[in-house]
Amino acid sequence: MLRVHNIDGVSDVARRATAYIEAQLPGTLVWELFVDEDSGRGLMYQVHASEEAEHSYEQAMVSQGFQAELGEHADLDEIIMLSPVTPQTRSELKQFGGVAMARVAGVSR
Repeated sequence: MLRVHNIDGVSDVARRATAYIEAQLPGTLVWELFVDEDSGRGLMYQVHASEEAEHSYEQAMVSQGFQAELGEHADLDEIIMLSPVTPQTRSELKQFGGVAMARVAGVSR
C-alpha cells in the first residue's frame, strides 16, 4: 500500500516505469498501480514469472531511478507478497515489515 502525496508525480513515474518494464523485463508478467484520489491511498500489484524475475525487477527499479522517484511522491506503507518465497526473500520482506502469503485457492484466467 502507498500513501500518495502527489498523484501527478506518481502517475508520471508509473507511466515511464510501465514502458520500461514492458520493454525490458519480460519476467514481470503484471505491473499495475491503482490510486484512490480522494484518500491518497495507492496499491501496486505485481506478478513475476519467478523469484529471479522479481529480483531482476527490483534491481532495475533501483538502477533506473524509478524507486527513488516514486519515493518523492509517495510513501510505502505495506508490502504483501502473494507467492511462494525462499527463506532469503522472506527475510528481506521482514526488513520492510512485509508479509508473504501463500495461495490457498482461487481462479486466474
